[in-house]
Amino acid sequence: MSYKSRLLYITITACGLAAVTTSLHAPALLAARLVAVNDTLSTSTPSLAANHDIRFATASTVPASGKIVFTPEAGAFTIPAGLDYTDIDIAINTVDVPVAATPGTGSGSALGASIVTGTSGSITITLNDTDSLNDGDSFFILIGTNAVVGSAGDQQITNPSSVGSYTETITTKNASNSIIDTSTIQVALVQPVGVDANAPTNSVETPTISPNGGSFTTST
Repeated sequence: MSYKSRLLYITITACGLAAVTTSLHAPALLAARLVAVNDTLSTSTPSLAANHDIRFATASTVPASGKIVFTPEAGAFTIPAGLDYTDIDIAINTVDVPVAATPGTGSGSALGASIVTGTSGSITITLNDTDSLNDGDSFFILIGTNAVVGSAGDQQITNPSSVGSYTETITTKNASNSIIDTSTIQVALVQPVGVDANAPTNSVETPTISPNGGSFTTST
């Protein structure tokens, strides 16, 4: 998976841009906000299965054995029973890192992916016991058939059944599950009229997160 050469595809529908995300800026008490949080869905059509392309930068250090938790709105999105670590790709500062069912031991070992399935599901990524995330690191999570590093993904998260705006929360925690940073974003689902929501019609080259004040461009 190449994060340095990815075009962000935005599907034009009768209602505007599909899968637009905005931060609600409602952090938990004493927790900082994550930076430039975004989730791009492969389709904004209700009830369809979609890939997720999640990107953010840390606002604080996440220590070894810390966690990144992705929680889509309960009762809206459905994480299928078959979704596991093979359906997830992760990169830190554009470098792919290994993902397994459980976190590894030693520097450079795998991050663990624990999934709670169903309509009140979540995905928890646990760092290995040696490597931490630094303040300002950029973190990328691909969920679905867009996960191609190692085993190819074959499961996707199902969209809510109705058009509207839905929330997703991303939280970083330490090894004791105390919250470090958190952000909640909104994802808009729209019903396309006369346009195939699964086929990108326009492409926009866009700069995205980069640590230490730099920038790089993603494309697909």
